[in-house]
Amino acid sequence: MEDLEIAKKALRKHYEAVSIVLDDPAPSKELKESLCGFSEAITDREFGMFLIQMVRDDVFSDKKIGAEAKKIHSERSDLARKYDHLNKAFHSAIETGVVALVLRWPETSRYFRQISLQMASDERRETQIAQKAASFLKDRGRNNDRDDGNHGGAGTPLAMPA
Repeated sequence: MEDLEIAKKALRKHYEAVSIVLDDPAPSKELKESLCGFSEAITDREFGMFLIQMVRDDVFSDKKIGAEAKKIHSERSDLARKYDHLNKAFHSAIETGVVALVLRWPETSRYFRQISLQMASDERRETQIAQKAASFLKDRGRNNDRDDGNHGGAGTPLAMPA
């Protein structure tokens, strides 16, 4: 049960950080969409397993970074120079989202240490994870009206914990 309590706290912090980024006019539409896609994906058990597999396959190495992830990472670098608080909020949103995602289900929670190590070693991985989440949802044909039973229902994230 401890994992679920940590996941609940992480989810609350995730939504707080996402709000900071989304409410500010400085980040681009693409950065905001990337973060929203990630935020939706963390409610999906299959994405949790997909993320674990990506970490195990070292999909996040520098040689494998995609063009969209490079673009978003470049924007994050600009954000860090101009608006450090927004860069920190983006970092927090990804980090806490991954914690909530991984600790939510028993089959993913056992990989928590491995994922934490991967995340801590390079901030570009955060950008890649956000982009992979958006691609994952797009590849599955996910839309906001679908309820597959692996998330909060009707395509919405779980309700904010009280």
